[in-house]
Amino acid sequence: MRVDQTLAFAAIAIQFACSQPSAPAATISFASVSAGGSHTCGLSTEGRTYCWGSNTFAQLGGGPSTLLESHFYPAVVAGDVAFMAVSAGGLHTCALDASGTAYCWGANQYGQLGIGSDPAPERCRSTPCASTATAVSGALQFRVITAGWGHTCALSRSGDVYCWGDNRQGELGTDSIQLGTSTPTRVARPGDADFVALGAGQWHTCAVSADGRAYCWGQNNWGQVGPAAKDTCFAQDATKLPCSRTPVLAAAGLALVTIGGAGGIRARSRVTGRRIAGDTTDRDSSEWSRFPSQWNVPFVPSQGSAAPSRCGSRGIWRSSP
Repeated sequence: MRVDQTLAFAAIAIQFACSQPSAPAATISFASVSAGGSHTCGLSTEGRTYCWGSNTFAQLGGGPSTLLESHFYPAVVAGDVAFMAVSAGGLHTCALDASGTAYCWGANQYGQLGIGSDPAPERCRSTPCASTATAVSGALQFRVITAGWGHTCALSRSGDVYCWGDNRQGELGTDSIQLGTSTPTRVARPGDADFVALGAGQWHTCAVSADGRAYCWGQNNWGQVGPAAKDTCFAQDATKLPCSRTPVLAAAGLALVTIGGAGGIRARSRVTGRRIAGDTTDRDSSEWSRFPSQWNVPFVPSQGSAAPSRCGSRGIWRSSP
């Protein structure tokens, strides 16, 4: 566990003299919900945004008059902005309004709020923060926003991905910035990729292109970016970690992997369109090669089927380099 993460959880534990729990006067009906490091936020069907859980770094967005106390029950996010999407990160939260304008609140020690060169308008236990929804700089319009541990990424209406915050593990998808940035920075598109979906993990990010390809970047110590990650990044304690500072294909050559009702595994080659597993047809070794048995392969299980933990012995194939 990284030093900053350990300190954050320690602060949460010390602070956990929660405000007196009081249930909402009426039942809240939610349209969506997002779980962060130790807090949760959701959008109600009435158009309000609520957050609950730890508020050590103002990640609940209650405003400057709100004590940094945890909440057992949903509390309304301060301000008059009506949000259409919300994403809870490690110690911060971000959201989009109907126009696609991005807002963030909570901790900003890495610039993850994206509010420009100023650290933040407030301090939360010596950490730069914002206790109310603050507009992200750049006047960009987005259709998707996703918050990681210390970074944030958003997908623009033109299919471009912008990221900001911590980049020590390559989670911003650009090798031109070493430590991080508080300004939204465009991720270079690999080839002619037009991104349509986006998701951030703790220290990595992934996106899906219009043709179904998955691209990832950031920390790869567990293989979460994929085998194409070839860079080396450094943790706070100078430990070397595998990573990719730019987008790389997470599953080259595969469009889909499914598990049939009878247990057969099927995939389709992105290159030839041929079924490449689940049958006994011989393959030319120059065209196909088996996944190593230790690899876990992305799959979409069919109804009523179970997912295997390892696929190498089941005949999964991939396109050779």
